[in-house]
Amino acid sequence: MAFGSITRIEKATSLIKSEAGLVKAAQQMGKNPVIQKESDELVAKFLKGNVNPGIGTKNLTRDISYLRGKEGARVFFKMNNGQMNILAKANKANEQTVINILYKVYGK
Repeated sequence: MAFGSITRIEKATSLIKSEAGLVKAAQQMGKNPVIQKESDELVAKFLKGNVNPGIGTKNLTRDISYLRGKEGARVFFKMNNGQMNILAKANKANEQTVINILYKVYGK
């Protein structure tokens, strides 16, 4: 997904609560305060215009990308009308489980 000339995104909205498995994964990730802090920092940097915070942003599907932190934080999102919709949060340990759920819910 190309983000073009993003200068600042005004808002991030969490859609995690729409799927029980994603809620559980986010809660598991949040148990580690270092990874929780890292995920918050990744989102904050992205909102300020840094489209590759941490160790970079990867595409999962055509519409879904994810921010990656060196401590293992993962923040899956899609853009909608200039707004960041956060779909899931994960750590390195449950990343593949979250990816599988995202494929099931949103398609590949």
